[in-house]
Amino acid sequence: MTPGRDPHRVVAWRGVVPAFLTTTVGMLPGFLIAGFAVQIRAELDLSLSGLGLMIGLFFGTAALVSPSMGRLSERVGWAAGLLIASGFTAVSLAGVGWIAGSTPELAVFYIVGGIGSALSQICLLY
Repeated sequence: MTPGRDPHRVVAWRGVVPAFLTTTVGMLPGFLIAGFAVQIRAELDLSLSGLGLMIGLFFGTAALVSPSMGRLSERVGWAAGLLIASGFTAVSLAGVGWIAGSTPELAVFYIVGGIGSALSQICLLY
């Protein structure tokens, strides 16, 4: 061991960096709908209140499934939880970008994104 180098500090960063990155990416679906509001409204014929409903659906789903995502994170561990959260987020972002052609499809992918966001927030706590 070299002087001045704390091995516990190095190990801590191996968990902190992936947790923060996953949490940041997990929030993208909720914020990207606002960033692309003009394009989404034009393509899906969605009103401003409909866009607000989609954002509320994302964050509402995250709030509702947080307890069950906490239990999942405790059962599988934080590292596996981050991988699962990344998978949900990837499915959500890919679905919104490539598949969603109607408001119900968009809603489904925002629900999936909310689940991924909830799990990434829970894994950040461990």
